[in-house]
Amino acid sequence: MINYKSITIFENRKRVRALSAFRANVERWIEVNLADNAETAALRRSINLTLVDARKFTVFAGIGVSGQQFPAPAVGGAIVPFDLFADIFGPNRIFGSHNRLIDSIDRAIGVYESDQQAANFRTFNPFWWIGKGLTWLARTPFMIAGAAGFDTTKAENSVLGKLVRLTVWLGGAAATIVTLWPYLTFLPF
Repeated sequence: MINYKSITIFENRKRVRALSAFRANVERWIEVNLADNAETAALRRSINLTLVDARKFTVFAGIGVSGQQFPAPAVGGAIVPFDLFADIFGPNRIFGSHNRLIDSIDRAIGVYESDQQAANFRTFNPFWWIGKGLTWLARTPFMIAGAAGFDTTKAENSVLGKLVRLTVWLGGAAATIVTLWPYLTFLPF
């Protein structure tokens, strides 16, 4: 999964549709969850099938999906962390967690909708795609080492690893410019 600032307009719209459908299912579940019938079973199944993606889309929009329940001061006790998505069907559901869940989904939808113009620009900007290709090319040596069984996270984030990525990226950029130069000669610079 990718952060919302690095996706195309098509992925952006897909995430908005998925979150909207998930939200509608959760709202319907809240309305009918006391009944034990075929509709609640179908809703529960639909929510479970889309829960992981909805959680990921919300997290990648930069919206928090966890919280903490504090015990009453007079009673004391442990602070209990909870996940809004994981606790949707739990018997010890935190009071108001459905409202918080819907609020988080609405915030994520808002983030994606406000980014649609930028996503549209990214999608149809050839330089964005060239940059994505160069970034992929710069990561290729580390992907090969990772496929061979080496732990590449430390190597890729080290100073030497960053220099290797920069060198490969600049080499790819230079090769792209040299390749496209004959087609750019009509420009007045």
